[in-house]
Amino acid sequence: IFFLSVTVFIVGAATAYYYGFIPTSIGIHSKIYTKSNIAMDGYDIVNYYLSRSAVKGTTRYSVKQNEYGWLFNSDRTYKMFKAKPQKYIPQFGGYCVYTISKGYTHPPDPKVWRLYNGRLYFFKDEETKQLALGDWMSVIENAKLHWKE
Repeated sequence: IFFLSVTVFIVGAATAYYYGFIPTSIGIHSKIYTKSNIAMDGYDIVNYYLSRSAVKGTTRYSVKQNEYGWLFNSDRTYKMFKAKPQKYIPQFGGYCVYTISKGYTHPPDPKVWRLYNGRLYFFKDEETKQLALGDWMSVIENAKLHWKE
């Protein structure tokens, strides 16, 4: 029984890690959500502020900030990010803020987001966004308690 329990735990942990469901308490998640070293699935994070829309960036306008590659869809957004990267980097590394508030990471859907007080937040889906908005300040406070950079 012990062996079976350990095996189930290991398989479950590996599956959770593979899909991005990582408990924040153990601190092994990346600081920024990435796929193949490209932050935020290649979406132009400055564009959320300018046109209030999710737009993919291109390698033509790319920059490496720390160890993460960021893509932009125009020279303008590229230059804005280069001038003030911390202004545009999403809160909680771009992971779903609602799941962070519950103590684990989840990859975001870059098309489901919110700007609040000049900060960019992402969600895993529209349903989760609506849950978060129902108790927004509590979600933010709990996410701050769980987030480990």
